[in-house]
Amino acid sequence: MSTTANGVKLFAGPRQDSFFFDFFQFNAVIGGIAPGGFKTAEEAVDNFGQESMAIVVEAPNSLLGSPTGQNALGLTVYKTWVTTNKKQ
Repeated sequence: MSTTANGVKLFAGPRQDSFFFDFFQFNAVIGGIAPGGFKTAEEAVDNFGQESMAIVVEAPNSLLGSPTGQNALGLTVYKTWVTTNKKQ
């Protein structure tokens, strides 16, 4: 994590994937051999616990200009556009 002089925080690197799925217990439930159903999160095994790459940019609101309104939850909305490109 790096922070610029104007308060922008930057991070690029691996992060744990937030997707969780117990593939073998799912198959057991679907196959009818797991009468107890699905396991709790503490008992289950994450079969897709791969890391993913992330690029995170956190900017202070003061750098985003004037707010453009509020969303349905009453949170301030800024019109922004973000894009990433892969060098070919």
